[in-house]
Amino acid sequence: MNEKQRARLNELMSFILRHEPYKFDVLTDEDGFVKINELINSETINLTPPNFCRNF
Repeated sequence: MNEKQRARLNELMSFILRHEPYKFDVLTDEDGFVKINELINSETINLTPPNFCRNF
C-alpha cells in the first residue's frame, strides 16, 4: 500500500467513525468508542479496493 492509498484508507476510517458508524456495521459502546478489531474487520474496510474513489 502506498502513501496515497494509506491516506485514503485513513479518510475512510475517519469518515466511518465520525459519521454514523452503525451504517457501516461498526458498533460503538455507550461512550462512542469502537473496538479497533471491529473497525478493521468491518465489511466496508475489507471490501474497499486500494484504489477506491473518494465517493464515500
